[in-house]
Amino acid sequence: MSVTQEMLLKFSSFRQLTEDQLTMLLGAGEVKMFKAAQGEKIITRGSNDEFSFFLVNGSLKLIARDGQTAIIKADSTSAKQPITQLKPRQYDVVADSMVSYLKINSQILENLSAGSQSQTAGIQVENESGNADVYFQLYHDIKADHIVLPSLADVALKINKTISTNDKISALQLENMILVDPAIAAKLIKLAYAAQEDNNSFEIQDIAEVIIRLGLHKVSDVVKVLSVKDVFKPLNQMHNQLIKEVWLESIYVSAIASLLAEDHPHLNPKKAQLMGLLHNIGAILILDCIDKEKSLASETHQMRAIISELGNNIGAMLLDKWGFSQACVNAVKDSNQWRRNSDSKQLDYCDLLILAKLFSYVGTPRVEGLPVITELPVYRKLNWQETGVIKGMKLLARAKQKMQNLVQVFDE
Repeated sequence: MSVTQEMLLKFSSFRQLTEDQLTMLLGAGEVKMFKAAQGEKIITRGSNDEFSFFLVNGSLKLIARDGQTAIIKADSTSAKQPITQLKPRQYDVVADSMVSYLKINSQILENLSAGSQSQTAGIQVENESGNADVYFQLYHDIKADHIVLPSLADVALKINKTISTNDKISALQLENMILVDPAIAAKLIKLAYAAQEDNNSFEIQDIAEVIIRLGLHKVSDVVKVLSVKDVFKPLNQMHNQLIKEVWLESIYVSAIASLLAEDHPHLNPKKAQLMGLLHNIGAILILDCIDKEKSLASETHQMRAIISELGNNIGAMLLDKWGFSQACVNAVKDSNQWRRNSDSKQLDYCDLLILAKLFSYVGTPRVEGLPVITELPVYRKLNWQETGVIKGMKLLARAKQKMQNLVQVFDE
């Protein structure tokens, strides 16, 4: 039995999607049909898989930790929702009869649903399902490892020239140059992770460590490829403007994050700086995707809307695929969760990114509509008390100076 649009529309999660999105979902083959015999376990309690399950035919038995059971039958009210949505899973799910069920990656469904809701809320794109188009394109590229991040040509050329004319350059000197380009930093870290036999026991703390592990010649080769690639890349003016904005914002947020970390001994300022630099990697990917497929968006506000909606999830997906630590992946994914309130009383790296991003918007139009920083749970972890405003202004001044020191190397 093949999956049809009529079949999907029986479930509430799919009814909120547009017809174009449903057609695209089916065409991409992301919704798969499975069968299970009576007694076969479909979901294991305590597991934390990445899928959503929907019952098409038959009945399922949900078994709780204490042995209590519940039966869900196809076409019942309960079956219109995904089966046991909470993760980690709260139930063992066993076929109570011969069953047919659908399985889809939860992140795909979440992003498509977000896109559909945003369109009804007033975000307009030239292609009505443009957000879904971008998401699907990048999702499949990431899965197939076909992603090549665009670097700023001037930065890559400058780094390449410095390496080729100074064979005694130190890892620290080179680190300061690489820390102004998220694409180059991410590519080098990806290679460093890939070179490890056991990624679970290895976590990148800073770029200098990456340079030492890879060696100057390997770093030079990577930068050379990126610089040549981007010299011939036909970027339009609007795309250049937006990617420059993303570039500068990444450097500013990384500077703020590193300075915030200095007051908290359990956090590493260099690691915080690296996460700040990479937090907007999804935006760079989206802009590159739109630049290649001009029909996806044609106006600046359209691109910004797509970045706002999908940027964090796309960035986290890429970093996860490339082997970055789970702490880094989670921090990038949740860095727009302004009211995040983790159990810990201490700041973590995700808290740092949230604070750094909000601080970076101070004095700009982007602060409009956002919550007041001093009222948020993450701000209370700073323990700045009544001196907070003054301390915050001093921190921003230092961060701007740090950013200018990094950027001015490429203006010489």
